[in-house]
Amino acid sequence: MGLGGSTNHDPRRIEVVTDGRRFEALQADWESLWSRSSGAGASESFDYCLNAWRAVAEPQGHRLFCLVGWQDDTMVAAWPLTLSRRAAWTVGQALGASGTELHRVMTDDGIDQRRWIRSAWDVLRKRSGADLVTLPMLLPGPAREELVGARTYRTALEPDAAVHVDFGGASDWDSYYESLSASGRSRRAKGRRRLAARGTVSFEVVRGGDPRAADLVQWTLENKRAWSRRTGKDGSWLHSSAYQDFLVRQSATTTGNQETLVMRLVLDERTLATAICILSGGVLEGVIAAFDPEYDKFSPGVQLNDCSVRWAFDHGLEYSLGPGTEPYKLFWDEDGVVDLLTLQMTTSRWGMTAVAGRQAVERGRGLLARAASRISAPAAGTVAAGTQG
Repeated sequence: MGLGGSTNHDPRRIEVVTDGRRFEALQADWESLWSRSSGAGASESFDYCLNAWRAVAEPQGHRLFCLVGWQDDTMVAAWPLTLSRRAAWTVGQALGASGTELHRVMTDDGIDQRRWIRSAWDVLRKRSGADLVTLPMLLPGPAREELVGARTYRTALEPDAAVHVDFGGASDWDSYYESLSASGRSRRAKGRRRLAARGTVSFEVVRGGDPRAADLVQWTLENKRAWSRRTGKDGSWLHSSAYQDFLVRQSATTTGNQETLVMRLVLDERTLATAICILSGGVLEGVIAAFDPEYDKFSPGVQLNDCSVRWAFDHGLEYSLGPGTEPYKLFWDEDGVVDLLTLQMTTSRWGMTAVAGRQAVERGRGLLARAASRISAPAAGTVAAGTQG
């Protein structure tokens, strides 16, 4: 049987894991693969995937569909996905907690990644029953290139970007920091002076397993949710108890290939800002951050970011600042922008009906918006009320 089979006698096969207990039993092999896969990050680590499954996907009624590549008895690839029902359609998606994770398909450096992806995609398309497949925030690489050209009825591409800081091989912090924007450094110095005038400012790193972590997770989410309401930048995952449970599980995890840290900026005894990050494979990855709105004018989030970047540098780490290219991220490395792609893939004729329906709704909204603008615009040759001479 070829690479798409699942018999234990085939020295090279793809196993479809749909049972949670079998998934949990893969831990040792998964962690070994993670250490042999260049670029594997936090969201590919076993603990992250297991916590996302237990806290988010499984409680929401999703079904596990994890593709695992084997060569003899050695795991050489792992691609965790889930299946769920949305209205009349079955949707496949990458296993994650929020949909904002940066994703890769984890493979052993010694295999032909493109060939494995092609075989795995065929298994997914033929055996999952998915009508639509969503693969968010894919990082560049052979796997993404292969998936962009994969056999589908339709593939829509949604571009995004993230910022990754590798410090350019700088040997000491002072010389690196002096190489950055002078105006940006000046604004930061002014903010530090203003906040220091209010009391004693300190920076703390709360390590995984610390009993305070759960309370800091709650503080972070409460303030992030309030910020999202103020700014209109909302997401259902942010307000879910499942996501909070996921972060609490992460902060309690102290084994495996990753550790969750909570960065904290404190004024006297008061928490002003937090950033939840994951340390894995020499990279510190930002997950979610928040600040006390009463101190907004002091930019506590930016000040915490400064401390966190310095901490990463001092510990010989790179820093992935996550999706988005906000100025406070680009300050650290304008050349560190990494392009991301979200793939919306239609894998059945029935799935095309969902796409057609969505397109019809979007066209209808566009027509209504144009009609409304014509109605509200003054007719040619008329003068708007209150402007006559």
